[in-house]
Amino acid sequence: MKKKLISKLIIAAVFAGLLSGCGNSITSESSFGSLMLNIENSQRSLTPSISREVTKFTVKGSGPEGISPIELDLTEQTALIENIYPGEWSFTVEALNTDGIILGSGSNTVTVTNGETTQLTIDVTELSGNGTLNLAVSWVDGEIKLPSISAILTDSSGVESGVVFTIGDDLISASFSGDYPVGNYKVTILVKDGEALVMSRTEEVLIYKDQITSGDMLFDSINKFVGELSITISTKLRKSLDLAILGIPADGIIYKTTTLSVVNNTPATTPEYEWFINGLSYGTGTSIDVDPSGDLGYCYVSVIGRDSLSISSGSVSELVDIEAYKVGDIGPSGGYIIYDDEADGVDNIIGFRYLEAAAADIGKRSWGSWDPTLVVNAQGIDVGTGIQNTLDIIAEDPALNKAADACADYVVTKNGVNYDDWFLPSINELTLMYSELHTKGLGGFLNAQYYSSTRGGSTAATLMFKTGVQWNYNTSISNYVRAVRAF
Repeated sequence: MKKKLISKLIIAAVFAGLLSGCGNSITSESSFGSLMLNIENSQRSLTPSISREVTKFTVKGSGPEGISPIELDLTEQTALIENIYPGEWSFTVEALNTDGIILGSGSNTVTVTNGETTQLTIDVTELSGNGTLNLAVSWVDGEIKLPSISAILTDSSGVESGVVFTIGDDLISASFSGDYPVGNYKVTILVKDGEALVMSRTEEVLIYKDQITSGDMLFDSINKFVGELSITISTKLRKSLDLAILGIPADGIIYKTTTLSVVNNTPATTPEYEWFINGLSYGTGTSIDVDPSGDLGYCYVSVIGRDSLSISSGSVSELVDIEAYKVGDIGPSGGYIIYDDEADGVDNIIGFRYLEAAAADIGKRSWGSWDPTLVVNAQGIDVGTGIQNTLDIIAEDPALNKAADACADYVVTKNGVNYDDWFLPSINELTLMYSELHTKGLGGFLNAQYYSSTRGGSTAATLMFKTGVQWNYNTSISNYVRAVRAF
């Protein structure tokens, strides 16, 4: 007995709905096979304004001669086509968004075997071809006298190409339009006044077939030749990854010792990062230590993130003021800066730049044992000798809880960081606390005797903060202690 068979389409996953294709009129069940169809969507995120979400797959298949073609509209990526005529079949797939724009396509061939389920996978990839990049730059009237705008466009393989902007008749804007192959690019905008580079910016863009990627950039703060650097960004071209830069204080001022890090708030992505300062590459990884040569003033810190397949990418920029610490500033631990080793051009603190006095006294301690002959070293007087003096006292005097021990054991926690690198200052370092802080009403010192780490014969050098006069005290007598650290 012959059975009447109806072609049907079964989707392996749950979906909203689909349209069935037309079957072949065959009267014997043994004359059919079945085909499991898998569609692999390899489309990347896009920056143009079109929707990048695939809402429908159009599937077309042609089989053996005389067999009707198959046409399907799918909303899922897996389908089971039953009662398909055995033989060689060719399938093409187009991925469309909600507006009917084709986002990608793919094709493959398969031989369907009688009575069996045949697997077929079709990779859907982005359309090849060219897209258009439109860039517009503007600035405040009168800020740039001889404007010259250019850009460097770098593709994902590192190949660079130059971009030259056309200056507008108003002399406060410039524009560029060009066609480029589909893909990810890094663009660095260079704004010049004559031959002087007054501002730059680096961003991530994506070119997509037959689509326009646009970016409008307003530079309403331009560096003057006196060295001030400031920029305001009005728009971003693309930010598929949700990135943020951590470590910038509320006042926007960061110093040479500041560590900045990037956090990615986009689930299921593992990007790699490249950092930029003033448009110049500054390092890779999740964090950088800001240590430029010289004070930069106002500038942009930017970071670009891309995952290992360049499928997801994004960038973020923050305006900062990169400065050196000044004597009297609050230091990283909350204490006070009393010395900048680069100010006089002499390297007094090997391996460090600044001295930071603790924000408060430790209390009163003896300098050491009653026997002053135990410590034979610790004779450093100058700035930069307090560290070694402290090590010498701890190593040579067995007394417990003395001034040097109290400083070495001192720990201050600030913004989640433990600062435990304190020492007892040399007499000249202690004098800096008096002259740079106490005489200016800073630091909360008492008008009392403070110990230094400098040994003076059989006594220890102290400083009376009421008068600024140095004294030598018996090492077993207790005096006030204020720790210092180098960084």
